[in-house]
Amino acid sequence: MAYEQKQKSRKRITFDLHQESLESYYPKPKLSKNPKFFRKAYSDLKNFFVSNGWNHVKDSDYTSKEALSYFDINLIVEKLVIQMPWFVDCATKFDVTAVEDIRDLLLQATEVREVRQSDMSTEEILKPDIEPKDEQETVKVISPHIYHL
Repeated sequence: MAYEQKQKSRKRITFDLHQESLESYYPKPKLSKNPKFFRKAYSDLKNFFVSNGWNHVKDSDYTSKEALSYFDINLIVEKLVIQMPWFVDCATKFDVTAVEDIRDLLLQATEVREVRQSDMSTEEILKPDIEPKDEQETVKVISPHIYHL
């Protein structure tokens, strides 16, 4: 059990689906006249992952809300295949990765932009290359997230 606990971490699942295979294997509704009916597979998968404790990141990328073991991942895969057997015939990639740390960098990027715009002229902001002023440049802490040379 202790070993199992050590192996728990948040996970990221990514997958790719072959469109022509989806067209062949994804269950077509009997009365559907929509030639792109198989695209509903993506919303079915999203609903599956979200209802099983995952956050939708983008496209076909999901991160677990809680730390999981690889045994937990096996159970998720088993449940997925039981509910959506067509997935196996359509997937060209299906990966899981341990996620140690997820950081939202948007706050940092916003702070950098605000500091750089307030401290620099327009010419300096638009300058493509930043050249060191001297070999012994010092680092100035702008915020807990930003360091400015």
